[in-house]
Amino acid sequence: MKIRIFQVLILLVAVLVIAEDFCIIGNMGDPVGPPLFDVLHGMESYAYLVKPSEECSSQEEVFELLKLYMLLDFFVEQVPVNFTCRAGFLKAVEVQPGQFVPDEQIYSSPPTTFFVPQPGITMIEIGTPEFAELIMDDEYFIVIHFETPFEGNIPIDNLPESGVAYRNDGSGWVDMDTFGRSASGKIIAWGDIVCSPAGASSVEPDPPVSWGFVKSLFK
Repeated sequence: MKIRIFQVLILLVAVLVIAEDFCIIGNMGDPVGPPLFDVLHGMESYAYLVKPSEECSSQEEVFELLKLYMLLDFFVEQVPVNFTCRAGFLKAVEVQPGQFVPDEQIYSSPPTTFFVPQPGITMIEIGTPEFAELIMDDEYFIVIHFETPFEGNIPIDNLPESGVAYRNDGSGWVDMDTFGRSASGKIIAWGDIVCSPAGASSVEPDPPVSWGFVKSLFK
């Protein structure tokens, strides 16, 4: 226990040291109620609207994405399971004032394969090597592309909102708030970014600690 507490303290010190440069974008809320089931079948993509300049306190001009995360859930009969996915980053197009939809792909990561042996909620984490810097003052979508067929469920928060979370099963992006779920909420997906002056980023592909990892220590 003493060793674990010491490790947590070291991680927190590391976070405090880099806090001015690192930030979380997306939805890192807690799952509430039952997950969405009969929705996640693989061979589909999920996108979440992000606005780095509004979600981060940094005054820097550009950022780079380090990792993407998403919560999934599995029933007993759905495990063990293997699946492959990629992290992506998309432009957001404003179709009417304050309303955005996913558009052109900016970045796609190498594929990552996961193995889930036990039922319940699990967090997937996908690295984003060679992500080129983007301007902070714009809107984007983080996206997880599931590239193999499998069966799972999607944890959600209790804050429904239109024009934020989208699903694409190959026939185009659909606002998940139109799924007849007025009493439920949004998918839980987020990304770690590092902010810097334009042209001055010195991000390493694998930072010493991520905000998502630190939070998971206290679950």
